[in-house]
Amino acid sequence: MLLNNFTKIVASCAISIITISTYAAPSQDLTSKMQKMGKVKEVKPFSGGLTSWILEAPNGKNAVFFTTSDEKVILHGTAWDSATKKNISEPLKLTAKKMNAPAQQPTASVGNLASAYNHPVFKAVKTLSGFKEGKANDNITVYIIYDPRCKYCHETFNLSRSYVKSGATIKWIPALVLNQSENGKQLAAGILRKPSEDTINKTFNGTDEEINSIKVIPTPQELAELDKHLGALQSIFFYHEDIVAMPKEDREQREAIRSAGQKPQPLTAGVPVAIFVNKKTGKVEARRGTSETATLDYIFK
Repeated sequence: MLLNNFTKIVASCAISIITISTYAAPSQDLTSKMQKMGKVKEVKPFSGGLTSWILEAPNGKNAVFFTTSDEKVILHGTAWDSATKKNISEPLKLTAKKMNAPAQQPTASVGNLASAYNHPVFKAVKTLSGFKEGKANDNITVYIIYDPRCKYCHETFNLSRSYVKSGATIKWIPALVLNQSENGKQLAAGILRKPSEDTINKTFNGTDEEINSIKVIPTPQELAELDKHLGALQSIFFYHEDIVAMPKEDREQREAIRSAGQKPQPLTAGVPVAIFVNKKTGKVEARRGTSETATLDYIFK
């Protein structure tokens, strides 16, 4: 966020503290301007007549800032005691870091979980065909809808290996999302026809020859199943966007459009996407970005 009509200097550098001056509490004007930069989590006097601030950014992360006694300068960096050469801002940064860590959330109640397991989207996804690796029951399984030709789906599969080794259960559900080419239909139908560890490994990491060995001439039933998979994916993004994870500001913007009596643009039904029940919140979630470790950590840890 930018501070409008405010003379400021943001210094990403070391701050040398020489003396401890008389402290004056920040004015309401300065407080209001700092609030525009982020949610104020903590304010207190600091060495050298400075005021320290811990602000929460829109992404939920906290950062430490300092303001001078004349309220004309904002500093962001490391503060050192000029006499002892000691880093005196580190305790603040540790405090901010601890604030970043989410509080321990209890497991959702049995009632909430039962409701989530019977959510129409989750019930529908559990009926889709695919290869399941792991031994957990259907309610604990993470369902990943993917297109076998999608590079991000390949990255998701390879990143997920460590989670599967640690006990995670994933069901891989193929869908033709990129296009409806004959080549894609033959590959996806072959995956449906022989759901196995060998098939899934060849799909994501096989040579051209191995991938071609999977392909079959699809039957009407297999094509119908693939259409069902695509329809389930589109239904999530078109009719159940409340379960689709997205940045807070994006959701607020879409709600603002609705509040104005208009319809926001439909979400893009992309892959890969993981559908699962979050046992901490007791809610069904559909999460994209599964080719990133942070997203997989959120889902499986």
